[in-house]
Amino acid sequence: MAPSNNVLHALSTRLPGKGFRGARFAVAACAYVGLWIILYEAAHLFDIAHSASAWYPGPGLTIAFCAVYGPRYFPAVILGAFLYENTFTYLDVASGLRHVIVYGSAGLVLRHLIAPTFPLQTKDHVSVFLSVACISTLASAVLAGAIFQPYWTNSTFTDILVSFWIGDMAGVLLAGPVFLITFSWLATRGWTAPTGWVPLASSATGIGAVFIVVLGVVAFFIDASLGTNGKAWFVVLFPVVLLALRQGFGGAVAGIIVVNIAAVLLFKIFGRVGDPAQLQVLLVMIDIAALLIGATISEQKATEQGLRASERRQRDVAAAVHASPVGTTIVNAADSKLPFVFANDAFHLMCGYGPEDLRTIGLADLLAPDSQQCLEEILRAIGAMERTNCEVVLRTAYGAGVRDRLTVAPIADSAGGPVSYLVLHEDVAATRDRERLEREREKLVALGQLAGGVAHEINNLLHPMINLAKDAERMWDEQQDMRRHLRTIRSCGVKAADIVKKVLSFARQGSDARTAVDLGDALLSSVDLNRRSLPPTVEIETVVNAPTGCILASRTEVSQVLTNLVLNASQAMGGRGAIKIVLDLVGGPPASFGQPTTECVRDRPWFRLSVSDTGPGMSDDVRARIFEPFFTTKPLGEGTGLGLSIVYGIVKDWDGSIEVSSAPGRGATFTVHIPTTNLCANA
Repeated sequence: MAPSNNVLHALSTRLPGKGFRGARFAVAACAYVGLWIILYEAAHLFDIAHSASAWYPGPGLTIAFCAVYGPRYFPAVILGAFLYENTFTYLDVASGLRHVIVYGSAGLVLRHLIAPTFPLQTKDHVSVFLSVACISTLASAVLAGAIFQPYWTNSTFTDILVSFWIGDMAGVLLAGPVFLITFSWLATRGWTAPTGWVPLASSATGIGAVFIVVLGVVAFFIDASLGTNGKAWFVVLFPVVLLALRQGFGGAVAGIIVVNIAAVLLFKIFGRVGDPAQLQVLLVMIDIAALLIGATISEQKATEQGLRASERRQRDVAAAVHASPVGTTIVNAADSKLPFVFANDAFHLMCGYGPEDLRTIGLADLLAPDSQQCLEEILRAIGAMERTNCEVVLRTAYGAGVRDRLTVAPIADSAGGPVSYLVLHEDVAATRDRERLEREREKLVALGQLAGGVAHEINNLLHPMINLAKDAERMWDEQQDMRRHLRTIRSCGVKAADIVKKVLSFARQGSDARTAVDLGDALLSSVDLNRRSLPPTVEIETVVNAPTGCILASRTEVSQVLTNLVLNASQAMGGRGAIKIVLDLVGGPPASFGQPTTECVRDRPWFRLSVSDTGPGMSDDVRARIFEPFFTTKPLGEGTGLGLSIVYGIVKDWDGSIEVSSAPGRGATFTVHIPTTNLCANA
């Protein structure tokens, strides 16, 4: 397990020498030694005879620690076993080595056999844990007998073996599951225990614990009165098993902890009754039985939950298929008549037959005589376990045929045989109606785009006309010459009429012939027009470096392009800033343009028109969508998002290209490349 995923590593990173193995090892050793000391002292509190504890939880701690954290922290176990109450005599050293080797190895074996993230979550996991516990405690007891028998002359080898085996086994059964759960929680981020595998602090657990204690008291006094030598404690098995049956493995863990502590406390309070060793054996048997029963119940509950979840998913799928607007059926592929196994509501509505009717007929019965060729194709596909598509005429209960486009796909069983086939039914007439409605909708959308674009362009021309008309009215009152304003108003009106003419021409599927336009002259005229319509806080600088040259276009299109670019720049600057317009001549199209069309030879000169502003600029996301129709960054009602898309369309119609370069806080520059034409001399 990666150390970054556990609490020990998280704690070690706060120590000096962050990231070094020594720091992580120090934290692991401190944590293990601290728990070892607590458990060692707790075991002595529950001594039921001289130097004989009811259970030794240390082996359970070691097995759980090594099982969860693995060999990387194994040296911490060595330190823990030798640092506390170890005089380093032969017996202490031998006992420490016995504990480290046997139970440390048992933990690593357990880690290898079951998942370390949450070791106990199946009945097989619990069986493996109990097997490892039995074998390791027996091996440890054998070694203890061999080590201590020469020194404990009052005890036989068998006495030592049984004493250590029972005490260690009881400790592993009690402490092992608890620390496996605890260390798994500490070692895993976002850990969620499977339902039923951890003890729950609930009223049912509390009632079960009280029931166990009451029967334990009864068993103790029966044992004391009748001298049954621990046999009366069998009655405690029932509440422990009942708790395991009710709450699973977590309930079993809680139950065996309560019964063991209750038994030892009764011995400590009321004195020793009978042979404690026999009672320990009985409690170990109760522990093993409860853990196995609890694991079985938890696994069964998990299986039931999985089945219920699967049933819910199946119901959801069935409901979704029934609610689908696409006719869906399942047919039995083993019968040539293809009887229906399932049909959803859409198919019932399509064919007019109810569920009872479809039980006696098959898909082959509904096909019209002229669809038999399609039936043969379906049967061939079934034999080859292939998918197929065909169009048939389906006879309905309404008395009329329905053109049905079938999509047939196999549903294989667990053995791989084609038991059933899924059939999707598409009503061809309904589909064509939907396609017709979609085309009508697209026409309306196109009409809306056209109307919006026309309104946008004419509004750009009406704006200077209105302003100049107001100014002319003032000049009339002051008896000033207003003929220049009137000429500009007339020019705007002519251009608006030209836009309307182009719209009408487009609506009639007509096309205007291109003419050679002097780009420099058209540019200066358009700049003069736009300068009058912009706020006085916007400065326009025009630089024309190109000699006289023409492009195939119209003066109205040139005005549309420049007006939209200038208006966009002014709005981006909030009506305050500087706009720079530069026109020059370059040797050819930009590298990003690709291969020009046949009319635009690469070695022909190209115009480069750039419009720059001092606005806030734009992000890469906005720049990527800037030419999309209806895309705008302006508030609702302040922009249509059509201006730049119209510019893009006009430039592409000129066989040119348009690009934008910008960055937040650095303004924006629109660069238009337009091929020149040799027709200028004839213009």
